[in-house]
Amino acid sequence: MLHVIDNPTKDTNTIYFFLARNVRQVAAQHLDQTEAIEVVNVPLAEVEERILRGEIRVSGSVALCLLALRRLQQ
Repeated sequence: MLHVIDNPTKDTNTIYFFLARNVRQVAAQHLDQTEAIEVVNVPLAEVEERILRGEIRVSGSVALCLLALRRLQQ
């Protein structure tokens, strides 16, 4: 969908956004010992409201969610 630079004043990483449709989970995640990642399935109808309530706060996640919602409306 898009790639962006997170914060070029302090980081050198790039964030790549992808939108996948008609997918399903086929395996559980396998995390490294130092990782703590929780996957939360949220109905599309709730995503924007969760952003506005501050439940989704990471800038890259907010941008991705809003871009995906716009793309899905096309």
